[in-house]
Amino acid sequence: MTVKDTDNSSTDSLAAQALSDVLDFWAVTPLPGGKRFTPPTFAASWDSTTGTAAYCDQQVGANAGYCTGDESVGWDRGHLLPMFQRIGGTNAITLVMAHEVGHRVQALIGANGMPTLVREQQADCYAGSYLAWVAEGRSKRFTLSGNGLDEMLGAVLEMGDAPTHGGDHGGNLERVRALQTGFTGGTGTCAAIDQPAVEAMRAGIPDAYRHELEHITEGNLPITLPNLRRAAESVSQVLDIPTPEVRLNGCGSMVSKSPIRLCDDGTVSVDLPEVQRLAEDPQPGRSGDGSAISPLIGALIHVWARQGGIEATARVTACAVGAVARTLAKPSKTRDIELSAGDLDEIGVEVMSSGFGAVPAAGDTIPSQFERVRHYLRGVYDVDSPQDCAG
Repeated sequence: MTVKDTDNSSTDSLAAQALSDVLDFWAVTPLPGGKRFTPPTFAASWDSTTGTAAYCDQQVGANAGYCTGDESVGWDRGHLLPMFQRIGGTNAITLVMAHEVGHRVQALIGANGMPTLVREQQADCYAGSYLAWVAEGRSKRFTLSGNGLDEMLGAVLEMGDAPTHGGDHGGNLERVRALQTGFTGGTGTCAAIDQPAVEAMRAGIPDAYRHELEHITEGNLPITLPNLRRAAESVSQVLDIPTPEVRLNGCGSMVSKSPIRLCDDGTVSVDLPEVQRLAEDPQPGRSGDGSAISPLIGALIHVWARQGGIEATARVTACAVGAVARTLAKPSKTRDIELSAGDLDEIGVEVMSSGFGAVPAAGDTIPSQFERVRHYLRGVYDVDSPQDCAG
């Protein structure tokens, strides 16, 4: 396919190969409704580092897009694509192209009129379907291993809206969920992402653009032992268990690498400097107080599981952490904390990256970031209570 205004750089070459690969996928994949796929008319490239450029009759910067007017796909070779490649590897470039071609699919099936939030998540879903095709070994140009998939999740996080900003594209984990929907369910699941489905998914989630652990403080919660104890009281209330004693470095030497863990005597041990490190350099929706709360919820899940005779595997723990976090996001007059949508994202990103919120009470951890966050998202969106995670 012709790339207009290319500088013949390696970035443009990779983007063109990625675009061709995505088009190969759609050449053998039926469109929703049985319509026939036709490729974009051309591709366009620009360099945002040298000033603004014109694409689709408007000024563009560090972005990529699909233009319905001339049926083209365009990208910024100067900043956007190199950034994605640094974060997520070569397959992050295929992700960008697959997302934009997803908008091409929407245009062909007449889905352009849907709200931007729905349109973006649906395009993420189509991108996930393409990535599954690559992972199955059907691409002639690219491969995608489990490690590559984990690496690429960092690029997905760059695509989400910060909870303190606008909401047209969806939060970090909403977009991860959409991509995973397409990856595991195929293109047929993507058309089901519509306005009612998004509204149902968000039901009970607080205003997506606040960012605070409320009642204790405005903004990010200071990670101190007293505040962690107060948070433990709220989590214990959700789990309907007595609040265990939370103390500093109480377990001595233990196998678990989590900075907050359940001790043999039923107390919860906190490595405060390590927990505080999780909350350093707050980026709403990426890292902050929610990151530090994640291992606390995980440790209390182990208390709950021990008392209920439940095997707290890594999958059960990650899912139950999600279910508890969702409940903590609901207003309560009796609990001391209330999570925002940004906090839910931060907990999920911690589960995905460090994985402390998915540490099992015993046995093996889940090495795959993709799988860890999938189980967390099941808890947030698909179950009614932590007990459902054990089923």
